[in-house]
Amino acid sequence: MAHALYIFRDDEFDTPIYADPASDELDEEVWEAIIDTVHEAVENEGSKTGIRVIQEQWMAWKCVARPGLSFVVVVQDDQDKSDVTAFIQELAKHYMDEVDDLRFPDTDGLDDVIIDVIAPWDE
Repeated sequence: MAHALYIFRDDEFDTPIYADPASDELDEEVWEAIIDTVHEAVENEGSKTGIRVIQEQWMAWKCVARPGLSFVVVVQDDQDKSDVTAFIQELAKHYMDEVDDLRFPDTDGLDDVIIDVIAPWDE
């Protein structure tokens, strides 16, 4: 099960497109790692996609430069690394295929788009 899932527009961390849980409910060290990683990717100072361990959890991210979107998932590190990487790739692709206005989506239908991508650990 995902511990956290976020979609950001550029590096607008205060107003994410999607946030589960809210940032103030996430461990501060994990939240700081998300901010640093996404900021570096957006500023071309870090990798646009990747996975790393933070506090015994996998944090995977994918930044899509053209629309300026970043996708981040945090799961327990007992999940298979390749499953976590595949999930974040599939989530980004599905979002890009299904959402009409990528940067300012209709938030009422966003949960339906996200729930369509079934994580391997939830199967």
